[in-house]
Amino acid sequence: MKCLLHIGTEKTGTTVLQEWLYANREALSERGLYLPIASGVPNSRKFCAFCQDAYDDYFRARSIDDEQARRAYFDGFIQELADELELARASHDAVLLTSEHFSSRLKSQEEIACLKDVLQTMLGPASAIDIVCYVREQASLINSLYSTALLNGSTASIRDFYTDPSIHDPYFNYELMLQNWSAVFGSENVKLRLYDRAKLTGGDVRQDFLAVVLPNAKFSDFNPEKSTSNTAISQLQTLLLRLINQFGPLFEKEGGFNGNRSEMVDLVTGNKLLEVGVVRQDGRENIRLKFQVPNVNLFRRYLGVEDNLFFEESAPPSKEECNDLVLDYGQQEALLQTLEALFRDLKSNTSHEPSIRLEPNVIDFFRDVALKYESGEPVSKHDAVRLMEFAQKGRPEGHVIQRFLKDHR
Repeated sequence: MKCLLHIGTEKTGTTVLQEWLYANREALSERGLYLPIASGVPNSRKFCAFCQDAYDDYFRARSIDDEQARRAYFDGFIQELADELELARASHDAVLLTSEHFSSRLKSQEEIACLKDVLQTMLGPASAIDIVCYVREQASLINSLYSTALLNGSTASIRDFYTDPSIHDPYFNYELMLQNWSAVFGSENVKLRLYDRAKLTGGDVRQDFLAVVLPNAKFSDFNPEKSTSNTAISQLQTLLLRLINQFGPLFEKEGGFNGNRSEMVDLVTGNKLLEVGVVRQDGRENIRLKFQVPNVNLFRRYLGVEDNLFFEESAPPSKEECNDLVLDYGQQEALLQTLEALFRDLKSNTSHEPSIRLEPNVIDFFRDVALKYESGEPVSKHDAVRLMEFAQKGRPEGHVIQRFLKDHR
């Protein structure tokens, strides 16, 4: 049975693609393409973790920080996956494993070789393994990473975010990243695809991927349901998210996610009328020029062309896109309603903090007046006047308050 290994990269529509694949798992199975369950759903994150050396967030989330805990977690995993694929072999031509973490977490040839060895053990040493990899222009990648950072609590501006990505970092230098995969699987088995709407089949990563793995299948024959996760964040939404992150921390003081903040984020990102303005990094062209040589090498080796295809990714922004925010009436109202909701939520979210800061002697006064009631002692005229003076600070135009103070002060 052939193996199709989709390795990402990150920020190339992987979430949308993976959710669509598993939503159509039965239909794909009928066409001979098997998506396993044991490897992880809707992506093969567990299989990737098995092959990687580093202990990252996947392991920390499961309280795995040593080799003993690691062995216990993966005990029986490979056998379970092998048994599943053995059953699938009788009625399927190929198995599909998908995870963007294959490209971002398996950083050495040794880790990638581990993945190959396990696959060939399960599928047979003569089984063909094709690598499908989508890549995205580096400045565009940074913009997408910035959106994710905002959703995770960052207050940074786009100018302060990844201003100088290293040409030696395989996360950005796809030529370096794929060198390791080619060394293990052979460059002839690497299928490179551009994550660019203008170059994707049908302008859709799902349609494009289907054309790669099942070229005779029709996209219209599948469930078209599409995830809305990881959508682009506008300039206006960016400003609002930075505001939220200043006042609404990602985690509560006692631990756990701040649910109030999550509701505010959903309020901003889910409002279509707030999709105003395009987020663009000032040094976009400098980033493109920095990766000019490795990108040309990349496309020469895997696509047989001499050009840097990323420079054709999209037209320069129009004058309208670069304008400062210009809001029509509907957008103004949406902004007003959003800000009102945000500040209501922020106020309720700080209920554990005193809403009014009082000096110690004032607190003592309020305490002593309350204790008079407990002891049966009458409240004096002096006490009543002081209480009304505090009330006047909150309602200076109150007629009853003014009358009382005039009569008794």
